[in-house]
This record gives sequence, C-alpha cells and structure tokens, in this order.
Amino acid sequence: MQYSLITSKASRKASDASLIGTAIDYRIRYYFAITHFNKFVAYNSVPGLFILSKSLDVYAGAMQYFVLLHKFLNQERITKRKLSTHIETVLNYHCLILAKLEQLSRAGPIIFDASREFYLLFKRLIQNAPKKGLEQLFYHFDKGLIKEMNKLSYLFYDKFKSLILSTNKKVLNPTFGLSGAVGGADADLIIGNTLIELKST
Repeated sequence: MQYSLITSKASRKASDASLIGTAIDYRIRYYFAITHFNKFVAYNSVPGLFILSKSLDVYAGAMQYFVLLHKFLNQERITKRKLSTHIETVLNYHCLILAKLEQLSRAGPIIFDASREFYLLFKRLIQNAPKKGLEQLFYHFDKGLIKEMNKLSYLFYDKFKSLILSTNKKVLNPTFGLSGAVGGADADLIIGNTLIELKST
C-alpha cells in the first residue's frame, strides 16, 4: 500500500530535494523513537571529517555535536507528539545536518572537498562552545529548506497521527541479513507487521 503527501512548492534545486529527502527520513523516524546517534549513517562520517581536515578540533567538534544533539532530543521529548513551531524548526535544522553528514558518509572524498565549509563548522563549534552553541551550525542552511521541512513534518503527523501513537512494536532502521549482497535492501521502520520505506520525490 502506498500513501502520498503533496506540498505546494518543490525544492528549488535537485541537491536541495535530495537533502530534504534524506532529512525528512530522520525527522519522521523521530516521531516514533529516538535512535542513539552511533546507529546513524551520518555518524560514520566523523572519521572522514577528521582524516580530511587533519584536525582534532573538527573530530572533537563533530563528537560534541552528536552528544549535544542527543541531549536536546531527550530534553524536548520529541517523540509521539506535534511540536511547537520553534522546537520543530530546531529539530529540522538538526535533521538537515544529519542528512548532510549522511551524504558525506556515503559519497566520501567525492564531495568532501566541496563541503569544506560545512565540516569546518565543527571546528568552530568546539572553539566557540558553549558561548554560541549549536545554532552556529544552522546558518549553513537556507531558511526555505526549513519551511519545507516543517510543512512536510506537520503533514505527516496530521495524516498518520494514529500510526505515530500506535502501541504496536516499532523497529527503526531495520536491517536484514545479506542485504548488502543486493546493494542494500533495508528499510526505514517496521510498525507491528508492516514494513515502511519512506521516499521523497
């Protein structure tokens, strides 16, 4: 069975659409549960950030980011409810950061050089924290992306509230044996007996 959510305005660039597609996957999974950051594909980018920057500050900044993110997620009780616009916006900035890190992790050196400004933000984070905190990382993203993320997130909640609040067992980021042999065949979540794959086009 397939469900569709339609927004009135598409992303302006293909790269934006790809980023939002990955970011909204993170956001939707947060409606159901909080996954520890070491389970993220985004987390796998941290060693690459260190290797390419040759800087312990970048590595430390990235690690600090994930710790502060996990603290934020738990403090704001983000699961199973519709968030205020402010908290939703902050969370979606984080989802865009995770999406960008996931892209870096998957593409490796191919796009690392083009993303130098982004990973140097982690150096600034460790140098300036806690005075400026995480919000300095948010300035990297266009506000138009955030508006679209907020809209998609609220649309999902409004349409699938009963699924979000369901007491059925939920498994996030399920993996299956030998899926790598066919180029990857994992999914986004399983709720009860239903396997769910999220796609954004």
